[in-house]
Amino acid sequence: VFNTFLFYLLWFCLLLTLHKISNKKRIITIIITIFTLFQISINSYNYSGKIFFGKPSFKQFTSTAQFNEIKNIINVENARIGCIGFFPAVANYNGFRTIGSFSSYYPLSFKQKFHEIIKNELNKSIELKKYFNNKGSALFLFDDEIGRNYTNQQINVVETITCELKIIELNKLGTTHIFSTAEILNADEIGLSLILSQVKNKDNYYRLFVYKIVNNDLSGQLFNE
Repeated sequence: VFNTFLFYLLWFCLLLTLHKISNKKRIITIIITIFTLFQISINSYNYSGKIFFGKPSFKQFTSTAQFNEIKNIINVENARIGCIGFFPAVANYNGFRTIGSFSSYYPLSFKQKFHEIIKNELNKSIELKKYFNNKGSALFLFDDEIGRNYTNQQINVVETITCELKIIELNKLGTTHIFSTAEILNADEIGLSLILSQVKNKDNYYRLFVYKIVNNDLSGQLFNE
């Protein structure tokens, strides 16, 4: 948490010392100003510029038209979505409530419930298990075959997966649908029914399979907000 702050503090002290011991204050002031502007530019690009100039583009990443197609067959107000293979924030941006998120504030009891849902997948990947345990904000429906690199959907594409998430536990938390970037081979066995499949094209950045949880009698008992 403090590494970044300490790095900048050290850098600031270095520039201040350089200015103090130099005999040519004007030249050093110009150099320090250039260094500072250069650092600000790097930070701005990393935190904002990549959104507009990097890949995927903001339009691709959010894929509003693609999610609008899904809205035609799903009642958004009554749905809660589980996202596999892409960031839940994308679904949130398009108006869907999700069971997972990248969140820094939630009850520990919920993390424990979430762990129960994904633990079979975590047990198959040491990397994912460490990431979930050490990264408190990452509440994602991990799959060991997909991993955790969701940013670029054009590379490392996984076509099919065997899902070992606990769908019943997801159901208890109000989840009604699963959106997955890979086809779930054992969907019927775990209680999922495919209602829509989308292919990638110029309008669709994601390859999405939309599943409905078949037996959702318990849906919404814990989350009705």
